[in-house]
Amino acid sequence: MLFIFPSLAKKPVGSPPEFTQPLKTKEVVEGVTVKLTCSLKGVPQPTIRWLKDGEPVKTSKLLKETLEGDVATLVFSKVELDDEGDYECVAENEYGSASCSAELLVNEADSKPEFSKTMKDIEVELDSEGRFDVQVSGVPMPTVEWFKGTEKIENKGKFSLIHEEEDLFSLVVDQVSTDDVATYTCKATNDLGEVSCEAELRLEPMIDPEFVDDFESGPINAEEGADVELVAVVKGKPIPDVEWYKDEKPLTKTSRFDTRRRGDKFSLVILNVTPDDSGLYKCLAKSKRGSATKTFEVNVEGMFHVLFIP
Repeated sequence: MLFIFPSLAKKPVGSPPEFTQPLKTKEVVEGVTVKLTCSLKGVPQPTIRWLKDGEPVKTSKLLKETLEGDVATLVFSKVELDDEGDYECVAENEYGSASCSAELLVNEADSKPEFSKTMKDIEVELDSEGRFDVQVSGVPMPTVEWFKGTEKIENKGKFSLIHEEEDLFSLVVDQVSTDDVATYTCKATNDLGEVSCEAELRLEPMIDPEFVDDFESGPINAEEGADVELVAVVKGKPIPDVEWYKDEKPLTKTSRFDTRRRGDKFSLVILNVTPDDSGLYKCLAKSKRGSATKTFEVNVEGMFHVLFIP
């Protein structure tokens, strides 16, 4: 008897993906070419996916992925700061999947100091504050120095050196005097170079206080119970302070006496006047430059009461 046995040919044996050389963390400088490379095996040959921070990588002219033999590579032709992140290579075939990951760190390339905002000339009132601001960039971050003329300024006394934000630097001059009028310089320096800018601090011209209004300056007559407003327009630099007097005695704000200001217009309002409010009122405007006065004569007529006697 003849027995025929079916062929016992071996089925192909497969294997899940396995990384023989995983990705390695890299730290680079922006602008260079970077390759993230890993080696793997598996039968049949696995397909490859790349993820950045858990999201699929989008290839472009500057970012390509390759699989040559058992080597998978992600190539950055010119790496940028935004390319920094966690990268994962995922390998898959019908027998399973595997992945490996690593971090790509991208640092700014070294650069010379550069001002994105330079100092501007300023005019400052006497005894007020003067301020210069600059914005400077560079890698490594530049060292910033300030000068008055050729003399280096230290952070003390009337000078304050302020570094509020990463790239914003300021010089504050407190209670400016005539001695502070000068050319000021800001110098920024790092390993690659140095830049500087300068500006002038000047005093604002001072103008004596002066009354420039055209309001009537003759006697002001009012009836008892009425409201009276005394108005004066004052010019001057610095802006004058104003005080009000009645018969040479200072007036203070009360429920009946109200002082007001709108720009350079100053006023004294007397509510519900009585004969006792009659008198000579004075507006005194004064500043560091000097003083000026304006007077108002106020006459309040009392109410006449007629008494009937039966």
